[in-house]
Amino acid sequence: MDTTARATSDDDKDIQLTDWIDTLEQLGIDTKKTLEEEHALIEKQHTINAHWARFRSGQGRSLIDAATKLSEEPADYDSFANAIITASIAADPSAEERTRKVVGLAAQFAGQAAYNHFRKRGEGVYKLITPVFTETRDAIIRDGAALPEGVNDLDTAARAGVEQEWLRLEALIDRWSTLLQLIESWYVNRVLPTDGHNLERLNVWMFVYENYEEAANTYGSGILGTIRQVINGDATLLTIDQVDELGSNKVRSSDPNEKRASHHRQQQADDEANAILRAEWEANGISPRLAAASAKRRR
Repeated sequence: MDTTARATSDDDKDIQLTDWIDTLEQLGIDTKKTLEEEHALIEKQHTINAHWARFRSGQGRSLIDAATKLSEEPADYDSFANAIITASIAADPSAEERTRKVVGLAAQFAGQAAYNHFRKRGEGVYKLITPVFTETRDAIIRDGAALPEGVNDLDTAARAGVEQEWLRLEALIDRWSTLLQLIESWYVNRVLPTDGHNLERLNVWMFVYENYEEAANTYGSGILGTIRQVINGDATLLTIDQVDELGSNKVRSSDPNEKRASHHRQQQADDEANAILRAEWEANGISPRLAAASAKRRR
């Protein structure tokens, strides 16, 4: 894993937490319920910033303007205090700078509290994504196994009458990729405990495939490759301690010659499937030239 992507500054942490929450929402998780404390702290940060913007909007008021306003409405203490403080700060640049720093620190502390609260959830964050992880895995296995032979892209799926099924698989694979990116980010940013482990020796597949060796050596790429990995790799959520117990971090993928041989076998299978489809198209009145051009586009 690339640990250089770890959030370090307060601004980076604010952005990172916002990204995590947005991603969870995109996955269909109601974070207003599952991350209630974080949302409350983020709301405090927003309130501080909104109050500061409102305060700054009245800073142009001169001392004479403030005194005039007070002479007309002296009964309201809050308005009285706000008027003299605002006017005094406006008249003293050093006071304005100190005030800005106080407000900035307050917003920063609220943001830090939200980020730290999320990090303290530790392995509890797995509970947030377990239902969608399980649902996505099962759907990929079910729909992927049901694809007709020879279907390897949207074009062939449409001709085989399973265009909608292919589009659904594309969405499932996108969701699977999003889950993997989320898990990797949680490890890199130490939301999930990593004490005593060297993350640079690990990759995110180790945390989602119980049979990592089989997943790492599964041939193919793209949608079909991912389907095969999910099926062959016994996809499940694993902690870093479970990865160590399984020895996934010691597994080496097949040598390059074997990988090339696997790719060649897959290419042969795809070519054979395309040949069958071309024969079917010709039988249905589609010209050999059009069939060949379509097969070439798919490659």
